[in-house]
Amino acid sequence: MSYPSRRDRLLLGLAWAVMAAAYLWMQRAALSILPGDEAIYLYDGRLLAAGFEPYRDFFLAHPPMRVLVASLFSLAGSTPAVIKGFDLIMFPVAAGLLALAVLHARRWWWAALAAFLFMFATLSLDIGGVYMGPGLVMPLLAGSLLAATRRRFALAGLLLSIAGLQATYALMPLPVLAWWAFSQRRLGQFLAGTSAFVVGYLACYAVFGMPFVDQVVLYHVAKVDAETAAIRWGPISYFITTEAGLLAFSAASITQSTDWGRRATIAGWLCVLVAASYQALFIHYFAISLPFLAAGSAMGLGGLAQRFLPKLPAIRRLAIVLFCAALMITHLPHVLYGLDLHEQRIMQARDARTVVEAVSAHRPSSGMIWGDGSIVPLVALQSGLEIALNMVDTNEQRFSSGRTAPADVVSELSALSKPPGVLLLEEHGVYMVPELRKWVETNLIEVFSIRLPAMGHVCRYYLGRDDAQAIRQQIEGRTTELKNQPTRSPSGTTGSI
Repeated sequence: MSYPSRRDRLLLGLAWAVMAAAYLWMQRAALSILPGDEAIYLYDGRLLAAGFEPYRDFFLAHPPMRVLVASLFSLAGSTPAVIKGFDLIMFPVAAGLLALAVLHARRWWWAALAAFLFMFATLSLDIGGVYMGPGLVMPLLAGSLLAATRRRFALAGLLLSIAGLQATYALMPLPVLAWWAFSQRRLGQFLAGTSAFVVGYLACYAVFGMPFVDQVVLYHVAKVDAETAAIRWGPISYFITTEAGLLAFSAASITQSTDWGRRATIAGWLCVLVAASYQALFIHYFAISLPFLAAGSAMGLGGLAQRFLPKLPAIRRLAIVLFCAALMITHLPHVLYGLDLHEQRIMQARDARTVVEAVSAHRPSSGMIWGDGSIVPLVALQSGLEIALNMVDTNEQRFSSGRTAPADVVSELSALSKPPGVLLLEEHGVYMVPELRKWVETNLIEVFSIRLPAMGHVCRYYLGRDDAQAIRQQIEGRTTELKNQPTRSPSGTTGSI
């Protein structure tokens, strides 16, 4: 193993700074709160900061790390944009750690290549700055890989454990890292590091009891049982088509890379296979493979260049130019996608702002809102309303898996002294639970509906009868006032409308 020169470290630092600046600029629209799951975790963070207990006072389908981080920012008075900015920065940080791992073994441009392949993968652009978990996991996974390349397997296991406490699916590369430690006669050190995950889970069980096990473990098992399809081909085909270059490049490391480069690639492919086999698959599960595939790809491509370029001395420079051009062309769709994604996020933020303004103009007298988890937490964060029953996450799988009985929710909503405002998205979430939709349509009055083009849904807003009647009277009063206002006729005289 070689050690990098000062020149290599300087060139790598400059390359990383340029790529990080480009990545952050492309992702700047992610600082707005976007519709989807991220607002759930941001609102959960506020609940935790206010003294509410996860798993008992509000539903949480993951270990508490991401909500704990959000709560710490909330206690410090930070806005959601600051929390999201912190999450977004984690991708360039992870890319820097990957680059250091490769630099310790090879030249600076190999390391820069690893950072480039990671940061500008389509999935990195998709989830960067979206506060759903992977952003906080990426530097931990990259740090675990870096520690393994330095034969510090206790640290590698510890970082992987912390990643698992943030998102359990982050443990997918564990078997390969354990095999790696075993081959280096350091399996005991690695297991000592990974024991932090077991300790963390036992501590959560000791503090939160059976609700923790039910929501973090049994809920995901029940989601698989509720799935009708054996494999979810949509996310799989999306990942394969968008990351085909990364998957192909990493395959080169099997024959051309160093020993640890091969193991990084095997770890990445294992993550892909495990994620693809999960029946309740979400696309961001594949993100766990990205640090390993990027590092393996850089080592493999570097190995190919080192093997074949010296055999072509007369056209070496031309070959390097063609190689770099081919690589850029391969990743050009990713960069173009990132630019288009910026516009998509602006449109999503515009949709969200439209809903927030409409709800703020028709606030329920109860000061509470409830409904679809993709939009309600966002509206609550930006309008100052509270979410009724602290029921932030209302995805339909929560009900189909048996974790929450719709009849219990109906009973609790009916027991409120004043009904909350309710937001539903057609063909999504609460709308797909017949008992809940029936209660809303029977007991509340629809005030407005808005088509949200970026989200692809129609949003319907309901209020209690008294609130709806008060709004109707306000509108009628304003209409009467406008009719009675004097107006100037074309001849200059005044009269009434």
